[in-house]
Amino acid sequence: MKFWMAKKDCCSWDGVTCSVVTGHVLRLDINCGWLHGLLHSNSSLFKLRQLQRLNFAFNNFTLSSIPSQLSQLYRLTHLDLSLPSVSGNIPPEISWLTKFPKNFFHLPEIRDLDVSLNDDLVGTLPSTLWNLSELNVLDLSDNNFSGNH
Repeated sequence: MKFWMAKKDCCSWDGVTCSVVTGHVLRLDINCGWLHGLLHSNSSLFKLRQLQRLNFAFNNFTLSSIPSQLSQLYRLTHLDLSLPSVSGNIPPEISWLTKFPKNFFHLPEIRDLDVSLNDDLVGTLPSTLWNLSELNVLDLSDNNFSGNH
């Protein structure tokens, strides 16, 4: 984002929330950021190991699929990729997220998951999705998922 500067502490950037104790980035909210392009697998985003909330809603990453590297963000409890953020299949590695669910849904701590309004998302939903005991909000509307539950 244009307000983010390399020489400033990232905890002072718009949309970034850090722990006051450790300084680790806990939340990244760049919804309506009008970002576009690709989500690269080697992005520094995937080094934010303490990240709990990630909001990419209302951006345009439609040329990108959901990177399997999201599975490295094992503390995620909230993920919003709604209104065309991404395309393609949900990668099985997402299931490795212990704060999320197995096979994209191996994030047992995930509470809110919104991938709505992404008609480029395709494939079947993993059966483990229905076993997420902490899940309070799930929005899969207006996608091209298939299968039964």
